[in-house]
Amino acid sequence: MVQTSTSAPTLAAVPAGGSPLSLLTSFQGVQRQRAQLYARLHQGFRRFLETRQEGIYKTLMADVTVAFSECSQQVIAAEEELKDRCGRADLALLLRRVQVLEREKLALTLSLQALKQAGSVGVFSWQRAAASGAEQAAGGSFGAQGEHDPLEPHSPQGHGEAHGHGHEHQHGEGCGHAHHACCGHSAPPDEPTQEEYQGALDEAIQQLDKCVNSINEVLEEVQEHVAELREDEA
Repeated sequence: MVQTSTSAPTLAAVPAGGSPLSLLTSFQGVQRQRAQLYARLHQGFRRFLETRQEGIYKTLMADVTVAFSECSQQVIAAEEELKDRCGRADLALLLRRVQVLEREKLALTLSLQALKQAGSVGVFSWQRAAASGAEQAAGGSFGAQGEHDPLEPHSPQGHGEAHGHGHEHQHGEGCGHAHHACCGHSAPPDEPTQEEYQGALDEAIQQLDKCVNSINEVLEEVQEHVAELREDEA
């Protein structure tokens, strides 16, 4: 069986005393690292849904939490350098905007994982009824959630990543957000109807799409500044 790697990508240190250009390119490198972490997170969650091996997934989550925190620390260091030493508060603000949006994106991603996990175990009464009816009619079983993976936003990742995940708590970030995929499998006392569940899923996907688009817009601004700074140094 294929195992999900738990090795974290290695982060290059923010260049101390670096130029605005080197600080922005360092930030872009952190974003690429975040993309790798998100790819591992999605892969690990899908593997968890297939195998229900919570221990492996919890280990992955712990590892990714540390790596996300390191990403956040690197961006904060670059932000402070840009603002305090380089006198480029405008560029520092772009990094701060990404940090805030990344925190939101991680929270939305974990909410989607929780929703999908709840829907995958068939604990709701309407799921059990559907399973029973399907088995009687065709010998099948419930489980299909549709072709679109709720964990994947519809919008493309225009900055070359499966979007990274900078979700700092104050000035840190991580995956320790409340209820997650490894929570219990019992149905809640006031379970949602099928329509309510699908509505919550659709709304969460839309919110994630919006967040990803906002991050991409800011990263496009960063790239424009990188291009301008390179021209100035040429």
